[in-house]
Amino acid sequence: MLRTKGATGEALHHGRPVPLEYNHDMPAPRLSLVLLATLLSCWATAPHAAEPDRRKALQQAKLKRAAALQKQADALLAAIDKVLTRKPADLNKTDLGVYLGYRILRGHLLMAEMNRKQALGRLGTKTLKRLLRLYVSNQKALIEELTATRERGMADIYRGYGLKVDEAHKETASRLGAGNSSETISFLNPDRAARMGSHFLCFGKTPIFQAVDVRLATPPVKLDRRWAKLATAWMDWAITDIAAHEKNFKERETIRAHDQYGECLMKLGRKGDAITQWQKILDTFPTSKEFPRISKKVEAALGVK
Repeated sequence: MLRTKGATGEALHHGRPVPLEYNHDMPAPRLSLVLLATLLSCWATAPHAAEPDRRKALQQAKLKRAAALQKQADALLAAIDKVLTRKPADLNKTDLGVYLGYRILRGHLLMAEMNRKQALGRLGTKTLKRLLRLYVSNQKALIEELTATRERGMADIYRGYGLKVDEAHKETASRLGAGNSSETISFLNPDRAARMGSHFLCFGKTPIFQAVDVRLATPPVKLDRRWAKLATAWMDWAITDIAAHEKNFKERETIRAHDQYGECLMKLGRKGDAITQWQKILDTFPTSKEFPRISKKVEAALGVK
């Protein structure tokens, strides 16, 4: 029988000594098994052994948060829909500002929901189409209501600081990812609302000056031909509206609209129509500082080197 030299020993576990107790008269094979069992125990309790459980706990926490946020979103959308049952034509200037603020907030909440679901890998085609239908319906209503507001001589409501919603609703919307100014859109007017809607449908991302930054993996125009038709219809309407109502920046906004229209048409595979839109800029505004940039787009589309 082999006798050990000491009554105790130690092993290293993550740089720290772990005492090993054994019998003086313990046979060598038995001693080896004790040492192996102790080291395996140390390995099993190491931090890496808990990583799968921790990842699972993290994922469960994310899903729990998503469920809680969705519950808040559903409640807020229900409250907004109650406000939007009113007829804007019957509202005074103050109440109309609240109404339009909630209309804009609704659109931002729908976009924020797309973002949240996409981040969790839960934005399937069916869910995306459902949210897009709601967004399109809301954007159509916004364009119509902004136009009617302008016709009533109350355009300063959406151009200034007349758009308002309840502060508690703003705080909830911010928590849901709808931005800190979720009831407003900078430089808003009817034609810009149409162009923003068209941009989102064509490219699957929001343009600048919007509270929510959305980047969809698939542009809506690729999901449904009706949205491609609507995107171009909105651009046609926006260009006509600019010609009729833009007073201070008609050249700038006309160029921007035709340029965006061209990009959208290229996205739809309609290169000839895209070139037509850009050529209109070159023909109408030959002295514009944008002429070189737009002419390069035409050259690139034509394959001119």
